[in-house]
Amino acid sequence: MHYRGFTFVEVVLTIALIGFILTPLLVVQNNVLRLVMKSSDRARRIFILKNAFSEAAINVDNEEDVTNRSFEKQYEVPHMSLKYTVMPIVKESSLKGFSEVYLLKAYGSWQRMYQEHSETMISFLFVPPNEKKESS
Repeated sequence: MHYRGFTFVEVVLTIALIGFILTPLLVVQNNVLRLVMKSSDRARRIFILKNAFSEAAINVDNEEDVTNRSFEKQYEVPHMSLKYTVMPIVKESSLKGFSEVYLLKAYGSWQRMYQEHSETMISFLFVPPNEKKESS
C-alpha cells in the first residue's frame, strides 16, 4: 500500500531543522538591531555636544569675556544633561605660552536601560586680543 504525503516524523524533523537554522539568525538580527539603536542614540547625543561648541563660537563674537564661563542645559528629547565650560589652559600644559587659547569642555550624561552613560568632548578656542583695548 502506498500513502501520499509526509509522515509525522518527517514533519517534526523538518520543523526542528528549520528551528535550529533560524534561531541563531534571529539572535544575530536582535544583536545587530540593538547595536544600531545604541550607536544611533550615542551619535545623536554627540551631535548635541558638538553643537555646544558651535554655539560657543557664535557667542564669542557677541560677548566681551568668554573666559571661565560655564552653563548647564537639560534636553528632553533625547533626555540628556549637558555641562559646558570654558577655562584657561592649565600651567602644566604645553600650550601655556598661548594666553589667547582656552579649553572648551562639553560633558553630557544620560541614562539608558537603567545604566548611566556619559560622553566628554574637548576642543580649543582661540580668542584674539581685542584691538580696541590695546589702542586705549
